[in-house]
Amino acid sequence: MPIVHIHMEPRDEESKARIAREVAAAVAEGTNNPVDGIVMVFHELPRGSYATGLSYGPRSKRKPRTDSGLPTFATAHLVTVEDEAALVSLRNEVVNPALARQDGFVSTLLLRLREPNGGYLSINKWMSEKDWVEWGKTEDDRSTTKSLMNVGKLWDPAPFGWRADIVHQRFGARGGERL
Repeated sequence: MPIVHIHMEPRDEESKARIAREVAAAVAEGTNNPVDGIVMVFHELPRGSYATGLSYGPRSKRKPRTDSGLPTFATAHLVTVEDEAALVSLRNEVVNPALARQDGFVSTLLLRLREPNGGYLSINKWMSEKDWVEWGKTEDDRSTTKSLMNVGKLWDPAPFGWRADIVHQRFGARGGERL
């Protein structure tokens, strides 16, 4: 059973509950454990009891960000496939690892649309539109797009899908306001 320790500044109960849900879902997916088997321990640290400095090993070569530190941009792609398992496998084995290597990539979400022949909606969050543009210049982007085209069909309204600015993504009793 995975046990996750989360060290952070104090947060309200609603915020901690959301963090617990998101972390449990991610760890369950990454470890093939049931969500209910993931244990999280919150360690609340008052300001002044920690330092921010050098980033974690594999990411230490990344340049420090000068933006707000919050995701500001998203892309969405509509995909139709006959074989859902093949799409999920491709995302787990090829697409998601490639995206995770890209500076500025935050997360991805795949939704099965309920409408008849609705297909799948993939939503990718980025720190900035510039980060997404840089991804578009990579061989990883070209190879993952080609792999996706071999599994299904992209139904994007433009060559690169829908683009959007993230307007609101705050959680908690006070909208994620820092304490």
